[in-house]
Amino acid sequence: MEEKIQQILGKKWKPLLENCKNIEDGNYPGIYLLAFSDRNLEGEVVKPSDIFYVGMSNARKGLTSRVQQFINGIEKNGSHSAGMRFYKENSKGIAFSECNHLEKFYIISSTFKCDVNKLSRTPNDLRIMGDICRLEYYLLAYIKEVTNTEPNLNKK
Repeated sequence: MEEKIQQILGKKWKPLLENCKNIEDGNYPGIYLLAFSDRNLEGEVVKPSDIFYVGMSNARKGLTSRVQQFINGIEKNGSHSAGMRFYKENSKGIAFSECNHLEKFYIISSTFKCDVNKLSRTPNDLRIMGDICRLEYYLLAYIKEVTNTEPNLNKK
């Protein structure tokens, strides 16, 4: 698990809004990290202190769909609990695109090829799906260990 964490933390931030539809293998489940910063993080390696949110998806439509739900949350107060929380608490009920935030969202992601369809998935697919859930919590634990706190937008 430590190796997977280090692989993810070795990735480089990309602007969220420009890259949300271009997630590599985004039709598969996986993990995503978001940063929200007034510094330009594009191309920088992930630092635990920059992580604003850790999310995952095991949904049929994959990680791209889940990230789009987050964007719907920050724009329309729907679809994603963390996005809705941001909409209410950080944007004070105004769509992110209409706010004058100095900060920008950045993303890194890691997907895992497997079949999530209940009728066709294998025992190994289920193990991969379980590993994704486990990885989310191991990432949160690592972040807390290194920074003494959990990402601001993670509440569960």
